[in-house]
Parts: sequence; C-alpha cells; structure tokens
Amino acid sequence: MTKKSNLLVAVSFLALISNPLFAAPTASSKVGDTVANPVTGKDTTVSALIVDPASKPTAGTTAFVETADGYVFLVKSAGDTIYNSDNPPLAFSIVSISGTTAQISGGGATGTASLSTQLTLSQYNSNFNSTGTAGTVTPPVNVSGPNGVSQVVYGQNGSNGRDGALVVPPGSGGDGKDGPLQSQSLSSDVNATSNIGWEIGSVGGDGGDGGDSYLSFWDGRDGGDGGKGGTVNATQTSSSTIQTSGVGNEGIFAFSRSGQAGNGGSGFAAPGGGTGGHSADGGNVTLTQSGSISTSGDFADGIYALSVSNNGGNGGSQWGLVGSSGSGGYGGSGGNVVVKTTSTGSILTTGNFANGILAQSVGGSGGSAGTNGNLLVSLIGGADNGGNGGQVSVSHGGALETRGNFSRGIVAQSIGGGGGSGGTAGGLVSLSLGGVGSNGGSGSAVSVSVLGSGSILTLGAGADGVMAQSIGGSGGTGANSYGLVAIGGTGSRGGTGAAVSVSNFGRIVTQGDGARGIIAQSIGGGGGDGGSSGGMVSVGGNGSGGGSGSTVTIVNDGIITTGGDDAMGILAQSIGGGGGNGGSSGSVGAFVGVAIGGDGGAGGKGGDVNVTLSNTDGSQPSAIQTSGARSTGVFAQSVGGGGGNGGGAVSVAVGAFGAASVSVGGSAGSGGDGGNVTLAGGGSASVQTGGDDSTGIMLQSVGGGGGNGGYAVSVAVSGGPAVRFLALWQLALEVTAVQVAKAVTSRLVSLTAVAQPLPRVSKVRLSQQGTGQPACCSSLLAVVEAMAVWLLRQPAVRQRCFPAMSRSELVARLAVLGMAGS
Repeated sequence: MTKKSNLLVAVSFLALISNPLFAAPTASSKVGDTVANPVTGKDTTVSALIVDPASKPTAGTTAFVETADGYVFLVKSAGDTIYNSDNPPLAFSIVSISGTTAQISGGGATGTASLSTQLTLSQYNSNFNSTGTAGTVTPPVNVSGPNGVSQVVYGQNGSNGRDGALVVPPGSGGDGKDGPLQSQSLSSDVNATSNIGWEIGSVGGDGGDGGDSYLSFWDGRDGGDGGKGGTVNATQTSSSTIQTSGVGNEGIFAFSRSGQAGNGGSGFAAPGGGTGGHSADGGNVTLTQSGSISTSGDFADGIYALSVSNNGGNGGSQWGLVGSSGSGGYGGSGGNVVVKTTSTGSILTTGNFANGILAQSVGGSGGSAGTNGNLLVSLIGGADNGGNGGQVSVSHGGALETRGNFSRGIVAQSIGGGGGSGGTAGGLVSLSLGGVGSNGGSGSAVSVSVLGSGSILTLGAGADGVMAQSIGGSGGTGANSYGLVAIGGTGSRGGTGAAVSVSNFGRIVTQGDGARGIIAQSIGGGGGDGGSSGGMVSVGGNGSGGGSGSTVTIVNDGIITTGGDDAMGILAQSIGGGGGNGGSSGSVGAFVGVAIGGDGGAGGKGGDVNVTLSNTDGSQPSAIQTSGARSTGVFAQSVGGGGGNGGGAVSVAVGAFGAASVSVGGSAGSGGDGGNVTLAGGGSASVQTGGDDSTGIMLQSVGGGGGNGGYAVSVAVSGGPAVRFLALWQLALEVTAVQVAKAVTSRLVSLTAVAQPLPRVSKVRLSQQGTGQPACCSSLLAVVEAMAVWLLRQPAVRQRCFPAMSRSELVARLAVLGMAGS
C-alpha cells in the first residue's frame, strides 16, 4: 500500500513539473514577466514589447511580445491594426484569426495573406519586419603626384529594398545622392606612364534595387533613382605640362556621371514587378586649357570632356498565373559640356584613335520593361524614354596636332540615349499583350569654333580636322509576345538630331586618306522595330518613325587643306533616321490560323543645310583646297530616312475535317523628305580641287526610299473535301501576298457591312455524304472556297497570278477541283 501511494505521488509531481505554471503572452504582458511559450511548452520571460509607432493613433499599444527564448507572438485581435518598421510604417488590418493563423490585409496590396501568430524571432524579422541593406559610400579619390592626378568625388548609394514573401511587403530601393561640386585647377607638371594625366570628376550615387516579392499579394517594389552628377570645373594653367603614355591614358579626363538607377523587384507568384528607378542627369562640365598636353598611346585623347547620364532601371519581371511585369525607368540627360583652349595651349597625340579634343554629352538609355511569363494572362509594363544629350561647345584658339590614324583634331557630340525596349510576354492558354518600346532621346545643339589663333594639323588616315555631330537615340523595340492570342508591342520613335554649327577662322590641315577638313552632321535616330509574335492568332507590332535631322550650318572664313584621297574639304549633312521594321508574326493552329505582320515606320526628314564661304579677315584668305583623288571641296546634303519594311506573316493551320489559314504581310513605311540645301558666299573665298574624280561643290537633297512590304505565307492542311481548297490556295500562292490579303479583308468588310451572303456559297459543290464532317466545318470550307474563287476571278489578281493563262483556262482548272460554280 505504501509503494502504491509513493508511486501516485511521483506521477503527480512529474505531471505538475511538466505543465507550465504561467499563462501565454498577452497584450498586458510586461518586460520581465514569466510566461508560457505555447510552441515549446516551457516557461520563459518577456524580453521586449513591440508597440505601435508614435506617429499612429494607437501609439504605444502592444502588438507583439518578444520572449527570451527567441520567439515573437502576435497579441492583437481581429479588427485591430498592426505596423511594420518601414519608414513610414505600413499598416495591416487583422481580418480574422483562426487557431494560430491570422489573415491580414493592407500595406498597399489587394487581397489577404496569412500570418502566423507564433513566429521565431528570425521569422518575424525576415517575414514581416525586415529592413533593406544600407547604401554604401564610395570615398573620394584625391591622389596627386608626378605619375598622374586623380580627383573624383561620389554621392552616397541608395539602399537596396528587402525581399518580401507571404505577408512581408518588399521594400523599395533608396535613391542615390547627388555628386558633389568638383572645381579644381592644375598648375604642376605630370608625366604619367601608366595613368591618365589628370582625372577629375563627380559621380552621383547609385539607386538601390527594389525588393522581390515571393508567394505574395504585393508587387515587386520600385528601384531607387540614381543621383545627379555634380558640376565639374577644371582649369589647366599655362604653367602646367601633362605627358602620358599607354593605351587609353588621356591627358585630361574631366567628367560628370549620374548614378545608376536601381532595377525594379520581380514578382514570383505575385501580382507584378516593380518599376525601374529613374536615372538623373549628368552635371555640367567646363574645361579650360592653357598649358601643354602630349599623349603617345592608342585611344589616348589629349582632352576628353564628358557629361553622361546613366541608364534608367529595368522593370522587374513577373511570373505566375495572371499579372504584369514592371515598367522601365527613364534615362537622364547629359549636362552641358564646354571646352576652351587658349592661344597658349598646345595638344599633341601620336597614337591611333587618339583625338586632340573629344567633347561629349550623352543621354542615358531608357530602362526596359521586365519579362513576363504567366500561365493565363501576361501583360507587359512600359519601357521608358532615353535621355537627351546636352549642349556641347568647343572653342579652340591654340595649336593642335594628331599623328595617328583616325585621330581627329576635334570631336564634339551630343547623343540622345536609346529608348527602352518592351519586355517579353508569354501566356499558355490566354492572352499575351506586348509592351510598347519608348522613344529615343534627342541630341542637343553642338557648336565648334576654330578661332583665328587656332590651328589643327592631322597626319593619319581617317583623321578629320573637325567632326561635330548631334545624334538622336534609337527608338525602343516593342515587346515580343507569345500565346494563343499574341500581339507584339509597337516600336517607338527615334530621337531627333539638333542644330549643328561649325565656324573656322583659323587653319585646318589634314594629310591622310579619308581625312576630311570639317564634318558637321545632324542625324535622327532610327525608329524602333515592332515586336514579333507567335500564337494561333498572332499580330506583329508596328515599327515606328525615325527621328528627323535638324539644321546644319558651316561657315568657313579661314583655310582648309586636305592632302589625301577621298578627303573632302567640307561635308555637311542632315540625315533623317530610318523607320523601324514591322514585327514578324507566326501562327500555328488547329483548324484556324491567323498571322498579321506589323507595318513599317516612316523615315525621318532631313533638315536644312547651309554652307557659307566668306572672307571677313584680311590677314588671311578664305580658301578650301583638296589635292587627292575623289576629294570634293564642298559636299552639302540633306537626306530623308528610308521607310521601314513591313513584317512578314506565316500561318499554318491543320484540321482533320477542314482548316483555314490567313496571313497578311505588313505594309511598308514611307521614306522621309530631304530638306533645303543652300550655299552662300562673300568676299574672295575660293574652292580648289586637284585630284581625279574630284568635284568643286556638290549640293544634294535626297528623299528616303520607301520600305518593302512584308511577305505572307499561308498553309492549310486537312483531310476529306478540304484537300480541294488546299489545292486551290496552292494555285493562289503565286499572287503577291499583301494584295491578296488586302483583297480578302476589303471583300469581307464590304459583305459584312451590307449583310449580304458570300458570293456563290450556295453553288459551291461539296460532296460531304458519308464524311461525318460537322456542319460548322462545312460552312467554314464553303466560305473559304468561295472567297478563293472570287479572288481568282478578279482580272487584276488573275493578271498578276497567271499572266499567260486565259480566263477560260482558269475556269477549266477550277472545274477540275469541282469549284468553278456558275
């Protein structure tokens, strides 16, 4: 009896110590309280209370209780609001609580998601309350020595957004900070054997990437914007000498660059992708040179002055059932670039592709839309526009000499960034809509002036004296699209070239073959191509128009001499960009296939071109002289861009009882017009050529050629009576595809408009007895055969198809197929 009592006492004691003596955490728990952990079944203490933020009406109310053993418990009830630690905090409503699972909504998303009321601390931090990665800071560079001077400052990078999953919203990328002002003067000597002589720049901070979203009702978040490039002012005094050797080691490299924009986060089994960040502008760059510069390496320019915007961020991709990918961010513009060389300045380069002065302002390319692949519906976000190039101005009053091949004296360029491209869409069983590309950025005004004290001498092949260009960026390509019904995205317009002017009051001498005295060009960007498509019903995207060229002006009041073959004295051109091509279309279907190619875009217009030969300075003549073969003195030209080609279409349909296949090639784009070309003069200006096949002055205005129409191929294969109309269509394949397709379309539209029966349908003889062919297929075959007969009986079609076949012969061949009718 005693042993039994002892056993009962022991069991009771074990049962007592195995069950916690304290309650689970609640909203009234305090730090230091002992509570029962309902997950582990053990007692623990409260280590922290997570309360509503001070900015909210319920500030200080306990939402979560954190315990010392590494757990976090939700202690609010259905109908309450909880907040995460974002800045500003995101609010979520507790819709319901069932067991240990809460359904919450809000936070900028639609629908509800599940949140466990019992989380480990790591789960809470990563799945609900996590923060992004802090942005990094690139320390400034300030190194001065005889082997090179480097002075570059940076803006702080933006933070990357956190990833989100389930109920955790992803975070947006942080914005980059602007680059600081950088203003420096160099008076010392530099002899750099392995570095740039003097590098001076300001760089904006990069934008952070947006966070991805996984198995969530939130989209991927947006990327952060890049910071602006800072203003750069650089002066080389007359007491400074810079010497460099080695490939790519410029004498002076002065630059301002914006930070890279962050990419949008992607959505994986989430509604959509985030938008790419915007790229900021490059800063203004001003460089004054009064000292001496010499470089001896290939690609080692004497002066390289650059303002450039980084590219816009790309949109996030998206994958799941239904949804849209993110849009791209726009590219920023380049800043203004000014280069001045004084009468005491000198520049010598001896390597190949080593320009004396290279001044550029370049716009950033627009970000592209993300890729999209869904089981049901796929939608593409938009790409964004490219940035514009800034104004570029070069004033040269010193002595400049280059001795390498393709080492130009002065190159001044403003270049627009390319437009972003549409992404790619794919849907297996439903609709795929292609995204539209975006416009290319435009170039800005470019001016170059060679002062009376200025001289340029180039000795190498292809080493032009002055090249000044304003170039529009190309338009973005439309998205490709694939699905049962697929529509390719439309390409976008190319950017325009801006006004370009060059004035020569000094002396320009070139000695190499193909080395022209002055080239001035305004060039429109090419139009973007339409996106391709593939599906049972497939439509290719249309190409877009090319950008226009603008006014080009050249004034020669000095001396231009060229010594090589194919070396013009002056080449002035305004050129429209070519139109984009239409997207191709492919269709493969059961019973029915439809493919329509996209239309080509129109070519851009050429602008006006004005050349003036004058003599206003009595101290020197105004003369252009060429001595090589095929070396025209003045060649001024305005050229319209060519039209884009129409997209091709291929359609194949296969059916057991009947099949219909329709394909329509895209229309060609029209060519652009040329502008006015004018030559004016005054005083004792002269043009002299001495080589074979050389012309003194050539003026041209040329319109662009139209594009070609898209091809169309249609094939239908079936058994039974459908073999007859397959044979008939094989007869008609010799007809120009575009004309046939347009005739079919026009005929169908007109018949539908007046609600008339299709011609001769009732008289088409079809032997269907015993075939088991459905009535719908019979009607379809009758319609297709009737339209084919009607087409082949049109005189214009018959003449183009079978010029040697009489009408009676054609009727006889149709009768063999049992389709002639009466």
